[in-house]
Amino acid sequence: MRISALLGLAALLAQPAQALLCGTVLEPVRVTTAGLNFGSYFPGASSDLQVSGTLKIDCGALNADLLPDFTVQLSNGNTATPSLRYMLKGTTRLNYNLYTGPGYGTVWSTAAGQVVSFSTVLNLGTINIPVYGAVFKGQFVATGTYTDSITVMVNY
Repeated sequence: MRISALLGLAALLAQPAQALLCGTVLEPVRVTTAGLNFGSYFPGASSDLQVSGTLKIDCGALNADLLPDFTVQLSNGNTATPSLRYMLKGTTRLNYNLYTGPGYGTVWSTAAGQVVSFSTVLNLGTINIPVYGAVFKGQFVATGTYTDSITVMVNY
């Protein structure tokens, strides 16, 4: 009798766990970032200018629920293809790219094999995801501020 009562309680407790997942109309998954700032670029440098930033994925205002499994994609920005992104100052281009890891080997985009997946079993509320960027050396361009806008897509 005691075992069945414990199993009944466990089953009762297990069912509401699904309601604790964020990613619903009542509590959508939220993405925030401070942007990726490359700082000053020197075209005569011996290596690419490499920086990193963070995407924060969380459960919104309450931030107390469990994140669902999800993938993160990054748009192409100014270019039609993510294989070579560029920032613009007027019509002048400064080539760069965004990567999934610190080895700067896999471009982060929407293409197959270039999407980051997260299985978030029991991850409460927030995940900080690093983003790696590189401006390629040897680009002699006019001084000024170069920009690009990247859309972050979280699919769950």
